[in-house]
Amino acid sequence: MKFLRDRLFLANSLNHLSVDIFNAQKTMILTFMVGILGIGNTEIGVYSTIMQVTAALTQPFFGLLTDRRKTYWLAPFGLLWMTIFYAVAAYLASWWTIWLLIVGSLGSAMFHPVGTERATTRARHLAYAGVTTASATFFLFGQMGFSIGPIIGGQLLDGFGLQGIWGLCFLALPAISFSFYQNYQFRNLHSADVVANSVEQKRKSLAKEDIFKSGRWVMAAFAVLIVLRTMPAHIGMVFLPKLMADQGMNAGWQGFITAFFMGGAAVGGVLGGMLADRIGYRTALLWTMSLAVPFIWLYPIMTGIWLPITIFIAGATVGASHPMLVVMAQSIFPKSMAMASGLVLGFIFASGSLGGIIGGYYADQFELGWVMQQFAWGLLVSVLLTLSVVKPKRL
Repeated sequence: MKFLRDRLFLANSLNHLSVDIFNAQKTMILTFMVGILGIGNTEIGVYSTIMQVTAALTQPFFGLLTDRRKTYWLAPFGLLWMTIFYAVAAYLASWWTIWLLIVGSLGSAMFHPVGTERATTRARHLAYAGVTTASATFFLFGQMGFSIGPIIGGQLLDGFGLQGIWGLCFLALPAISFSFYQNYQFRNLHSADVVANSVEQKRKSLAKEDIFKSGRWVMAAFAVLIVLRTMPAHIGMVFLPKLMADQGMNAGWQGFITAFFMGGAAVGGVLGGMLADRIGYRTALLWTMSLAVPFIWLYPIMTGIWLPITIFIAGATVGASHPMLVVMAQSIFPKSMAMASGLVLGFIFASGSLGGIIGGYYADQFELGWVMQQFAWGLLVSVLLTLSVVKPKRL
């Protein structure tokens, strides 16, 4: 794993960690704002969705801009953008906080396609045979941010109110500086050149034909697979704090319990990437998503010691497929990986946002835990779609 010792890979991974620590604060802040603004589950779902869609729809644009103009500085600039808007949002502590968080989401859109392209391009250059493992490791840092973000944010919100978010802004400054410097140092590393060189050297390349079955409806089925797989993952991130709040937990405990879901997704992402490199995408997707179905169903109704255990396993099993889906999408556009990354990540974010709206609406009509359980059925359908989308052979 040479990429673990590489400065560019490490810089963008630490950048990813910081970006998703901020992203993890959105639902914590929205839940905190319930008492201030008097918002309910529907509003939490809608505002979370607006933030997600803002980031999702703009990611392909920033990815395309990077492929054409080589704007690799967008990776650290996205984190800087989020730092500024979160700092101002925390200061105002009003309805303006929500709108500033929405604008701040553009920073996540700037980072993710560029950071993903930088990480996977560097990994292809250094350890091509383990590109899915490298991608999973890069996403591990993001999942770690989502995991520790609620813990840190919950404690800061309990201790200092919204102004406690300033502590996160201060801690992000070293990552911003390191990322700016390393992305400038490696500004001449381009994905198209790496792919071309690997072909000349007759090294194995991940192409669409190696992964997907042929057929008119395969890409549409792949899109539906992503939607149905992403919804339960996003529902967990958005509504776990509210589920815990409904059980009487304070912000600190909400963050602690939510961290088990994101921590599981972090571990599962790496294991899923390694599994895909060893046994192929089809088998890895089938195993991980099949295991996710019962735990996605169980964790919203668990109590006591079984609550964090089932939450962790649910996060791990549903999160394992994330790096696989990203690398599969990159294989469709191997010479425009920033755009491909933006498209698939944007689509993943948008899919999760749709689940947020649906889940929030029905959670105001029925019990929140029961509503969260129902998304397991869609995950079961995505398992079946895998059989019609992905080739059975090992890559």
